[in-house]
Amino acid sequence: NGERNGMTQEQMQADNIVYLHVLNWPKEGKICVNWIGASKAYLLRDAKQTPLPFTQASGQLIIDGPQVAPDPHVTVLMFEQDL
Repeated sequence: NGERNGMTQEQMQADNIVYLHVLNWPKEGKICVNWIGASKAYLLRDAKQTPLPFTQASGQLIIDGPQVAPDPHVTVLMFEQDL
């Protein structure tokens, strides 16, 4: 939980899924979290679970999300991780 570069975030975990709640979407759409180990990233509201591009390096996960917040209030990203 915390704020990075003006983006407020919360993380929750269930089984092999991590949910990231983004309250203030970054203007450039890049989301960086201090975590590594994701095998897939997508938006919760996307029923097709279209993968979002991301990179992992030096303990950080960097997601290339859309430039406009998909949800005007809280956007939830889901990350699958290998157990």
